[in-house]
Amino acid sequence: MSQTANTLLRRASVRVRLWAAFGAVVLVAAIVMILAVQGVARLHTGLTQASRHSVPYLTGLSDAALAAKSAATDERGFLISGDPKFRTEAVGRRAAESAGLAQARTAALGADQVQAVDRISAALAAFNQGLDHEFDVYGGNPKQAVTMSLGANRDLRKAYETDITAATDAAKAANTRAAAASDRQASTLRVLLVVLLALTVVIGAVAAWLLARTVNRPLGATVAVLERAAAGDLSARATLAGAPEFRRMAQATNQMVANTADALQEISSNARSLSDTAARLAATSDTTARAVTVAAEQADSVSGSARGVSDSVQTVAAAAEEMSATSAQISSSTSGAVQVAAEAVNAANATQEIVSKLDNSSSEIGSVVKTITSIAEQTNLLALNATIEAARAGDAGKGFAVVAGEVKDLAQETARATGDIAQRVETIQNDTQRAIEAISRIAEIISKINEHQTTIAAAVEEQSATTGEMTRSITHAASGTGDIAANLGLVADSVRTTLSHTEETRETAGQLTAMSTQLQNLVGRFRY
Repeated sequence: MSQTANTLLRRASVRVRLWAAFGAVVLVAAIVMILAVQGVARLHTGLTQASRHSVPYLTGLSDAALAAKSAATDERGFLISGDPKFRTEAVGRRAAESAGLAQARTAALGADQVQAVDRISAALAAFNQGLDHEFDVYGGNPKQAVTMSLGANRDLRKAYETDITAATDAAKAANTRAAAASDRQASTLRVLLVVLLALTVVIGAVAAWLLARTVNRPLGATVAVLERAAAGDLSARATLAGAPEFRRMAQATNQMVANTADALQEISSNARSLSDTAARLAATSDTTARAVTVAAEQADSVSGSARGVSDSVQTVAAAAEEMSATSAQISSSTSGAVQVAAEAVNAANATQEIVSKLDNSSSEIGSVVKTITSIAEQTNLLALNATIEAARAGDAGKGFAVVAGEVKDLAQETARATGDIAQRVETIQNDTQRAIEAISRIAEIISKINEHQTTIAAAVEEQSATTGEMTRSITHAASGTGDIAANLGLVADSVRTTLSHTEETRETAGQLTAMSTQLQNLVGRFRY
């Protein structure tokens, strides 16, 4: 039975438990009130009995005794003076005697008091009868009347006085017993009320203790789990015990702690992935920076070479113009023409070698640009991955998402710059190829001049025409090499811009690494 009650108590809700405790206290209080009302009713009955019966009874006996005593006094006055008024007064007092006895008989409780009143009535009637006889005798023989008063009538007076005294004492004794009984009832009622009030307090205290015990245990266990979670320990779980409300609260607490632990584990994993991605991004930025530095150096070198080629071609153009101006003197200065032709051959060969180197440098620049483009594409892909990881991280990854977006923008700008460089390098290669072809033609022409120097004089007009063509070609070549030099300058500027962006990318990767470290330190304060 006790086990069943405990089971029902554990399954009961907090509201039911509160009502049960309140009901127990109210029940005991109701019992106290009922017993108090009953005790007061008994006391009221005793007091009512005393006020309605005992007092009128004793008052009636007292009135009858006083009237009889007054009649005895009138008797003595009559015997002493013989005045008939005393006899009249003595006889007149019998009405008061009868009224007092009637009141006493009406208020009498029980047969004993009724019988006592009847005995008193009989004794008074005998006394009054003897008194009437005494008064009659006094008219003929006063002395005999006095003898009767002191003899038989005195005994009759003593008889009724004894009966009145006995009845009065019996009534007073009954009143004393009733008062004692009332006192005992009042004392018993006080003790009972004190005991019941103490019992009420004990029951209330026990009910409060049981209620607090059934509330504090599951509530304390849940609070302990929350305190451990606040301290960073997410491995604790609350026990599903107590009232249904506490079981639901413990279950919700466990679910909240578990969800928090899962979220922190995912954040920790994302932070590690973020750190790895930032490290890879930093390594890629370093590689890109080194490649771009090399490309910048090569671009500067090629630009210098292009300027040298342009100067050489300008020199060749000036020589061609001089050769055209002196073509009229070729016939008379063959030896000078031979020397000039030899110098032209050497210059053309040197120019061809320089332009060939320029072509090779342009090819190397194209390779470097491809490398930069590949690195920019990888950087863009890494930035996209970083953006996805930041989106998974939620609010904690917003700052990382901004940095990843900047990295992506830099990568896209790098890709556009390298595309521009690639187009310009392709233009340089095309111009260089045309310069090589022109210089080759120049070399061929100069070789022919050298081979046919013996016929220079005869072919002055043809040589002049050829020299004019050569001058135009060299002028075109000079213009082309100038464009190459300008384009290479742009390539160098683009490479330096790419290098600056690569440095920014590396700084951004460092910031990402610091952010991931802070995030890991934050998550590391919790235990799962």
